[in-house]
Amino acid sequence: MKRKTKKQLILAAFALVLIGSVSTKTAMAYFTTYTSAGGRAQISLGFTKTETEDTVSDWTKHIAIENSGEQECYARVKVLAGEQFKDRLMYTTEADGWTQNTADGYWYYNKILAPQEKTEELLVKLDRGKLSEITQAGEQKIFNVIVVPEYTAVLYDEAGNPYADWDLSVAGEVE
Repeated sequence: MKRKTKKQLILAAFALVLIGSVSTKTAMAYFTTYTSAGGRAQISLGFTKTETEDTVSDWTKHIAIENSGEQECYARVKVLAGEQFKDRLMYTTEADGWTQNTADGYWYYNKILAPQEKTEELLVKLDRGKLSEITQAGEQKIFNVIVVPEYTAVLYDEAGNPYADWDLSVAGEVE
């Protein structure tokens, strides 16, 4: 009987090891699937930046925008002046590079601006003849013509066509 009990104990131990090894495989799969790791990695989303040049000569403001970032962008500008001066501003462009949208008051650059590329100039001239209509002889008026530049990254639709989303904004501070 002692021999029979020893044989049964060995078989039971073997069965226990066999069952344990099968369930260990499942438990290891669970623990390796549902673990997490911590750490930190900095990513770059390729934001773009622009630089605005606006010089003045002969009562004309020369406006050009350069894409100084790493990504293509669209550009637009809004020109602001005092109420009494805004009707006396005349706009001209080189080679049809800019288009005015009278609904929102912006001038839109018609082409995608590649990195390190500059727009053609938008010229804003103050008509001195019309200015004399609102001034008396010898009177001087102080005024500012303010240029508000904006840009947005080029986005693509499902068909691969580029478009601009002027309502797109970035949360937080981007440097």
